[in-house]
Amino acid sequence: MLSFWLRAQLFTQLATLSGAGIAPVQAWGMIRLNRQVDPKLAQVKRALARGESIAKAGRKAGVLTPLEAALIGAGEGSGDPTGVLKKLGDYYTQRDTEWRQIRSRLTSPTLLAVAALLIPPIPQLYTGAMTAAAYFTHFFSVTGGVAALVLGGRWLWQRFERSKPAPERMVWDRLILSLPVIGGLHRRRCLADFWSALAMLEEAGVPLFEAFPMAVNVVNNGVLQQALAPVLQVLQKGQSLASALKASALFGADHLIIGMVHSGESAGRLAEHLQRVANAEQTALSDAQRRLADWLPRVVYALVAGWVIFQLIGGSGFHQRLPDVG
Repeated sequence: MLSFWLRAQLFTQLATLSGAGIAPVQAWGMIRLNRQVDPKLAQVKRALARGESIAKAGRKAGVLTPLEAALIGAGEGSGDPTGVLKKLGDYYTQRDTEWRQIRSRLTSPTLLAVAALLIPPIPQLYTGAMTAAAYFTHFFSVTGGVAALVLGGRWLWQRFERSKPAPERMVWDRLILSLPVIGGLHRRRCLADFWSALAMLEEAGVPLFEAFPMAVNVVNNGVLQQALAPVLQVLQKGQSLASALKASALFGADHLIIGMVHSGESAGRLAEHLQRVANAEQTALSDAQRRLADWLPRVVYALVAGWVIFQLIGGSGFHQRLPDVG
């Protein structure tokens, strides 16, 4: 699975080359990302040389997701996929920027938390209450534990990202949604992805009946996918998208979204209004993430400061010894 950064690089370069009039078979051969991805790009190039479409070749090589393949396929059908490629590049650039900002803000409090575990035993080492070997054992156990926690969490998250909805996955999805703060952010992230995908598919000319299930598949939560399923059932009965959303438990009370979709359908500019909904959801999500990233380090700093003070005062820190008299 390609990271946001790799996908941003791939689609931005493809859009630039396509806009310059370079044929797809040549463009895919000119792009270099990394040693793991380049063989797949070469596979796409060979398939293009045999006459396959970009969408089909990219899906077979495992480079494109179903959503990306559908968007690019629609762009190919219109005669020029440059606009679709640019939109995908911009979308993944934004996602990568968000992730980097969150990660950079959490780096300092994480390092401070590690330091809080390593610094308190130093006075014991200084006074001889702890041997150097014992301290280095403590040092490597702390750093090793943190590294194992980070790598293990990353592995579990990647596995979670790639897994398909299943009974055990549904339990996890419900748990995430029930968490305070994190659950709300996850829900908003999933729905922002849904609206962005639906807007891009609609703008690319993909029929709504085909676009809606593809957009639902982008949602990384089985509970929310189930909540979106009734909307498609109402659409298939001939109702408008606004009516289908109004009848759903997920959007029924959101008059702003329903109003924007209804206006878009009435004016014949549904893609434009869906993009406005996607932009509004993305802005709200970015604001919520920014507030969390601002407050979380402060909470960590306060906890670390309290922990250090407790360690220094509570007996495991430095205690000056007076010389014995008599």
